[in-house]
Amino acid sequence: MTTFEGHHLTAGPIKDVPLYLTTGRIARRYEKTPRTIDRWLAAGLFPKPDLVIRGKRYWSAQTVDRFDNEQKALTAEGKPIRNTRAVTPTQPEDHP
Repeated sequence: MTTFEGHHLTAGPIKDVPLYLTTGRIARRYEKTPRTIDRWLAAGLFPKPDLVIRGKRYWSAQTVDRFDNEQKALTAEGKPIRNTRAVTPTQPEDHP
């Protein structure tokens, strides 16, 4: 245990911190360009970002996974989906 000015400090893993994905990471997940993600957002075909900091958009991994699961469910039920090119990522992304 480390002390600093009489206080005990503990170091350990940070738990329950959500992973946030940038527009670039989202684009790579779907093998699209960031501009395509912009178009999907403008058309209402993709969830709004969870955070916007200085104009940069961030989605939690949970938001994107939920969207993918909703699209998979619609496809499995035979219902039309909002955008056939945004159904699922080509390869699932590992979340640390």
